[in-house]
Amino acid sequence: MVSRFLLTATLLAPPALWGDPPKPAHVLEPPGDVTWVAFTPDSKRLLTADDGPQKLRDDTKSELRFWSIQTGKLVAGPVSGSGLAASGAISPDGKSAVTGGFSGGWQLWKLPDLTPDSGGRIGDGRVDRLAFRPDGKAFAALLRQNVRGGNQYIGVTIDAATGKPVRGAAYWPAERPKTLPAGVPSSGPPAGWTLGNAPPFDEKGVAVRPEGRAAEPLEVPGDDENCGGPMARAISRDGKVAVSAGCNGQVVVWDYPARKVIGKPLADSKRTAIVFDDGLAVSADGRRAAVAGVAEHGAKGHMLTLTVYDLETRRAVVGPADLGRLGVGLVSALAFSPDASVLAIAFHRRGIETKEPSAEIQLWSIPGKK
Repeated sequence: MVSRFLLTATLLAPPALWGDPPKPAHVLEPPGDVTWVAFTPDSKRLLTADDGPQKLRDDTKSELRFWSIQTGKLVAGPVSGSGLAASGAISPDGKSAVTGGFSGGWQLWKLPDLTPDSGGRIGDGRVDRLAFRPDGKAFAALLRQNVRGGNQYIGVTIDAATGKPVRGAAYWPAERPKTLPAGVPSSGPPAGWTLGNAPPFDEKGVAVRPEGRAAEPLEVPGDDENCGGPMARAISRDGKVAVSAGCNGQVVVWDYPARKVIGKPLADSKRTAIVFDDGLAVSADGRRAAVAGVAEHGAKGHMLTLTVYDLETRRAVVGPADLGRLGVGLVSALAFSPDASVLAIAFHRRGIETKEPSAEIQLWSIPGKK
């Protein structure tokens, strides 16, 4: 996925003028590039996947790790296996997890010891998204296939006990990916299946295709025509609040069901900026938004920066926090814990400030609403 390898970029709020710079509560250091993260329902642990010590993106060599949020230490793992490097989700009761690979494979795991359970395949292509049904008895898998004319998505519901598909699948027609000004194609998941949002299920518990086209029609006001719409979008789990960003540096909040902009942009740059899906996150309750991107800080040059906003007050509650100079941070995952008390950001260190490539997951404590 293109967004996992490119820098997110936006001009965020100016750095603090006094006081100590904000710091993460814990820094986790897996040996390989992190591909996704998932919190347990009680917000106490974090499941991650990475490329492992070989640093090769391969389903058979990737590894799972289970971390304590309180201590930043491993609870279980690492364990390796097939069908785990592309995506993952944890069941509503926190007793199991499901992972997906780059070749259509999926695998169930028992928590907290990461014992492999049943597994299977849903086709050829990347398992772009996984999410458990609210009752935990089935999970939805979104398969992305490269076909002539663009990407085709297929939504499949799988019974967790039997490993068999439930009834029919939901199909989206192939859509040609958007092309960035630099000529790089980018394409996100279908509307309603954006990371963080709960996929829709019908009355029989089968994942369905939401109304509308595959591409999300959230247009950023005043956006550059070359963008072809927003480059990043994140939706709250209840589907009520969305945040999008585009080439012009704007970060916009939406009333998602009404498709209407709420208030002024969180950030608004007059210079060209690009934000990808991995650089945006919205908390489950829709009250917090996190933006990871690149901002210019004078003599420091371009810095990888993290800011967390309170969407009611439009004020930053964390940051802007500088995570490293441009060329160091490649954001691969950004997620709030279910209770919005912790934010996890995974990025890859490259180039300017490090001789050897390395991966890092930072855990940030998020202040509660006063």
